[in-house]
Amino acid sequence: MSVLLAASIERCRHQGRWLGHSFLINAILCLLFTAAGIVYLMHTDFLTVADFLTHGGLLIAALLIGTLAAAWVWHRKRDFFSVLVILSVMAYGFGLGAHQVQGQIHDHQTAYTVSQDIRALHVPDSTPIIMYGSFMPGLVYYLDRPIAAGNFMGELEFGIHHTDRTGMYYGSQDLYDRWNSDEPAVIVVQPKYRDEALRVLGSAPAQRFDVEDYTVLLNRAAAGGDKR
Repeated sequence: MSVLLAASIERCRHQGRWLGHSFLINAILCLLFTAAGIVYLMHTDFLTVADFLTHGGLLIAALLIGTLAAAWVWHRKRDFFSVLVILSVMAYGFGLGAHQVQGQIHDHQTAYTVSQDIRALHVPDSTPIIMYGSFMPGLVYYLDRPIAAGNFMGELEFGIHHTDRTGMYYGSQDLYDRWNSDEPAVIVVQPKYRDEALRVLGSAPAQRFDVEDYTVLLNRAAAGGDKR
């Protein structure tokens, strides 16, 4: 890749024609990349569009302003090395901006915060902790215990159908029966699945607390029998 890149840069320096086409392609790809990122964020709970615009300003500026500046310099001066410097600065700014956005996504994706709140409940090992609608591997790591899946298979589907899933997978009826029994149960759910989970459970939780990106629900048995 280094050899091919060096050959392309040298060809640009001598011919100049390829560089102009690359600016057009790069500008289109930058616009598509930014638009795709915003559309993706509109359909996820990990980062809002406002967060992206706030923390991804450097990324957007690097993509758009950098491309426009490089194209303008090339159009006015035809100075290959000036354009190369602008593109290098653009790439550096893009890297920093992407790192800031990724940091925000990580803060929303991490299971550390919710795991510490669950740990503070001192849930016995015999009480199932069920992740509804999706699965967070980090919860297994931070709590150092098995986490059951509720109404979610995904990549777990093969194992669920080919092994003994007792206590490790709960369908809608299984969840309803466990939740409304005298056996304790703890449900962890993301906001986008919360209303669905409450409908499936059929009765209000005895105890509930909301972390920034997750809700933890305890039935009456898990909460010690008192409803609040």
